[in-house]
Amino acid sequence: MALARIDLEDQIERVWGEDYDPRLSALKVIADAGKYLFGMHSWNWRSRPEASLNLVNNQPYVELPSDFGLNGELISLVMSDLTLGVELTTADQISYWHQVDFPATNFYYAAPEYPPQSSTATGPSQPRMFWYPTPASSDAGAVKAIYLSGWVDLTTDASVANIPETFDFLLRRLVRAFAIQEMGDDDSQIELIEKSQFLDRLKRSDAQNQWNVGSVIGGHLTGSGQASHLWNFKTTGVP
Repeated sequence: MALARIDLEDQIERVWGEDYDPRLSALKVIADAGKYLFGMHSWNWRSRPEASLNLVNNQPYVELPSDFGLNGELISLVMSDLTLGVELTTADQISYWHQVDFPATNFYYAAPEYPPQSSTATGPSQPRMFWYPTPASSDAGAVKAIYLSGWVDLTTDASVANIPETFDFLLRRLVRAFAIQEMGDDDSQIELIEKSQFLDRLKRSDAQNQWNVGSVIGGHLTGSGQASHLWNFKTTGVP
């Protein structure tokens, strides 16, 4: 049974009691615990289906999926048009190329960046991909992304956490631990979870859903494409 926000609020009331200090925020505790769960390990179950991203005319960045959140992890980018390439680099490198108008033909470069606050009354936005060169036209679905999602806030009592049911127990424990921490500076319960055997077992179980990840790829022989990754070659003098 999926774990809803109201169930997590019940866990907090077990720690704080029903008539708790109004300065304490159950929603903040749930959000903190959820983000911690997603950030404590690159869980395989955070992997989402391939997302289509859009190039927007004269916009030097590309928006990531809404569930990427503040602690999503980008695995790879590829262009829908396979005659075009895209390579991940650093934001400072892309900034330099924008300044010098570095010529890039049939190739794009991208790097994560965090946009500034729109005002001091709002929190930070999720990261996006700094892009070079700036698209000269809009192209919906031009980029395909493989990524691990971040935590998505539970906005209603019926909202459920997007985690496997086998991880419900871990989230409940984290919520109670963060509720204790919120009342003071006691991080001991969080540390106990981090050192627990049940967390190790969950990590092993998560890693075992796919034993075979295919042939080894990468290295200087692979090039910018990812299709031709198996090589059969000889070095001079080697039979």
